[in-house]
Amino acid sequence: MDKKFFRKQTSRSKQALANHIASQLRLASFLLPSEELDLAPDRVFSDNRTLWDSILKRKLRANITIRLDNFIVSEWIPRAPGLYHTESAARSRNLAASEIIFLTNQEDLMSTNVASKNSSSNEGLPVFAVPGKRQMVEGGIGCIRLAYHETAHGGLWFMSASSTHIVHEGFPIALPDHLYQRYYDQLVTDGGIVCSLTGKLHFIPDPLVLLYQSSISVPQVYLLVDEIQIGERRGAVSSEVTAAVTFERSSSRGSLQEFSYMTFDSSSPLSLEQRAEWLNKEYVQKLYQGRIVIDFDEQVRHFADAVFSLHKVMTGKLESAPIDKFFRDVHIHGDVSLVIKHQEFIFSQQVRQGDTVEMHGSNVGILNTGHLNNVENVSVTIQDAAGEPRLSAAAWSRW
Repeated sequence: MDKKFFRKQTSRSKQALANHIASQLRLASFLLPSEELDLAPDRVFSDNRTLWDSILKRKLRANITIRLDNFIVSEWIPRAPGLYHTESAARSRNLAASEIIFLTNQEDLMSTNVASKNSSSNEGLPVFAVPGKRQMVEGGIGCIRLAYHETAHGGLWFMSASSTHIVHEGFPIALPDHLYQRYYDQLVTDGGIVCSLTGKLHFIPDPLVLLYQSSISVPQVYLLVDEIQIGERRGAVSSEVTAAVTFERSSSRGSLQEFSYMTFDSSSPLSLEQRAEWLNKEYVQKLYQGRIVIDFDEQVRHFADAVFSLHKVMTGKLESAPIDKFFRDVHIHGDVSLVIKHQEFIFSQQVRQGDTVEMHGSNVGILNTGHLNNVENVSVTIQDAAGEPRLSAAAWSRW
């Protein structure tokens, strides 16, 4: 079976779009059971870069207990965790520096993407041109917000912890519901919590890793938090959140895909609402006559018709027809059936004790029995398309 979800694209912009879709789909892998490896010595980290350097250089193993000292916890999480700290991302951000333009007062509509508030130019504020925005997204800029999810480790809230006030530089963490509820008011009111975190690292088996022409080299990992120690600092925690989107627009050359992002203060819910509305209505719809296809917020659906919305990705509700139309409109080489196949694979793994699993027709063979080793009293019925028995439990395999 050919497992290349995206074949080699015809341009860098289309390859960037393929990677952005890949990152969005990959988020559902957080719901899978983590890999079980040997324990390693405990470690303490006080900054993002040292922590990510240890992850990228494979110096840490699954189930190691680590502590993050004096980090800022946010309900937002990097869109592609760890990407910001790679060499390729740094090169992309450097390239973006050559794509700055200066706006007149009339062009102030685009001021969400201000590159610097301290420009000495009299021509207006500097912002990134369209290629620069794409390069910044490829450089690890962008955050998302996820909802509560049941996982193999129980009900979790996926969030992030950062040693700086910039969320996309941070590290993914997961809070059990009892910890989340304990600190919910402070998270919402103050925009974050300054604290120290202790927990175990979990590396996620990524079923998407073989599906992309351009590999995503950053391990998918998060810290499952056991303990939170609140720091001395109290009050509002103003973290910088960048929320990236991809949108489709019409042109004389047909449909094009573009990238943009907005920056807002995590301590101001109104800031998020206002900027999301502006981004959609004023920037995408009015300026470009476009529509957003990849969004950033599972908790609040700001863009109802996004093809690859986080809500659809994280709840298994992606639909083949809109995806197929989008691929054809923007001339991207992709296999829609594998998008849906991946979705079915992810959600077939969420088997709980006492569940009854029924698999029919084309779904046969998706369930991975390796994740059932510690699950008892599971009744499984497998039939082919004609309704006849197909496979025994011993014959199951990953697709």
